[in-house]
Formats: sequence, C-alpha cells, structure tokens
Amino acid sequence: MLVIPTVGLGRDGIGSSVMSSVRNLLGGMFEFHIAAVRESDPGVAEEFEQLGCRVVQLPNRKRDLPHYVLSIYRLMKEESYEAVHVHGCS
Repeated sequence: MLVIPTVGLGRDGIGSSVMSSVRNLLGGMFEFHIAAVRESDPGVAEEFEQLGCRVVQLPNRKRDLPHYVLSIYRLMKEESYEAVHVHGCS
C-alpha cells in the first residue's frame, strides 16, 4: 500500500495520523510505502522505517508539479500497488 501524506512527514497533524494508522494496520497484512512530498522530519521518516515501511522522497508538488506527477507514476508502475491512499488537507 502506498500512502502519500501531501504535507510531509511531521510529528503533528497528518503525519501523526498516518503513523497511527500504519501502527494499527501492521501485522503482516500490509506492506507500507510512505511517499514524503516535502521536507520531512528525519526522525519521523526513521520511525516509519523502523516499523518496516519504505520511505520514498518525492519532488515538492508545489514547486515541481510535472516531476511530482511523473515520480508517482513511475513509483506506482514499478511497485504495482494494490492500494494508494492520499492523505491531505484542503
């Protein structure tokens, strides 16, 4: 499962919600890949990795939308995810 938190990985807000969801859904049923789309807290990325998640850095969508979209396309094609969850704020 690919999870894309659109505001990056931090210890508050969306980052903590994603971390909580991942912790609750672990147990062999899912393999999580987390796509960090902005500069992230290195400690949070490391925490996801310690849980067994793969953390992938994507280009900033606001500064480089074409490369952001292309990176997601390539990642999805390479990994053949069964589910993709985009978690963002409006």
